[in-house]
Amino acid sequence: MPGCAFHTVPDGNRDTKAALIFMALRILILVLLVRPHVVVSTGAAPGYFACRFAKLVGAKSLFIDSVANAEDMSLSAKLATSHASRVYSQWPRVADKFGVECHGSVL
Repeated sequence: MPGCAFHTVPDGNRDTKAALIFMALRILILVLLVRPHVVVSTGAAPGYFACRFAKLVGAKSLFIDSVANAEDMSLSAKLATSHASRVYSQWPRVADKFGVECHGSVL
């Protein structure tokens, strides 16, 4: 869309520690430069770091756990519960188990 900014970050996960650190630093720099009002994440490590760093600039953050996790929350979602303003799961049983919100399913 014209006038909308788009940013990419390198891939990283718990199995690639150096890439994970580089990714986290890139997200920190983006959050500090862009200073978003709201951060919305659909999961994984980049979303966790974006929610965590959003607090630094006073932004609200919303973490939506993967629809693939029907029995358990992802590691990123579990970590995000202490940093994100709100965490959602589409599965009522998972939401109840982990004390996050559920407002219906996506599929």
